[in-house]
Amino acid sequence: MTDATRTLVRRGVSDPEPDQIVAATSFGFWVGLTDAGVPRDPLWSYETTLWQPRLVHAFPRLGQVRRKQLHRRLDDVRRFRNRLAHHEPVHAAPLERIRDDIVAIAGYVDHDAAAFIAGAQRIDAVIARKRIAVSSGASVI
Repeated sequence: MTDATRTLVRRGVSDPEPDQIVAATSFGFWVGLTDAGVPRDPLWSYETTLWQPRLVHAFPRLGQVRRKQLHRRLDDVRRFRNRLAHHEPVHAAPLERIRDDIVAIAGYVDHDAAAFIAGAQRIDAVIARKRIAVSSGASVI
């Protein structure tokens, strides 16, 4: 039984549907699928067994971006998300880069999704308030 299936069973879903299992699978699992796996191993190399024949199609607008570059961006977003989820301080985090990574990743899947996220994000407003607070020494709510 997978972690996702165990989670669903604990939530009272006795016979989970495939879409429920996908939704319950951790972000880290999906990010891990873009990693290298075990390099030079014909069975466990994600590059040759998962990425090239299958997963690359999930990112139809990837262009010249390599799997390693995508993985780095996804993993940076995952680590930032985990810091937020664990209420760790993120005041020194590279918020602009994280924002750009999120928009770029969405754009690899769909340009409209990237445009929506870019227009709906509030990171720029947070950064502006931070700059005002730092320069004035006052709290800005």
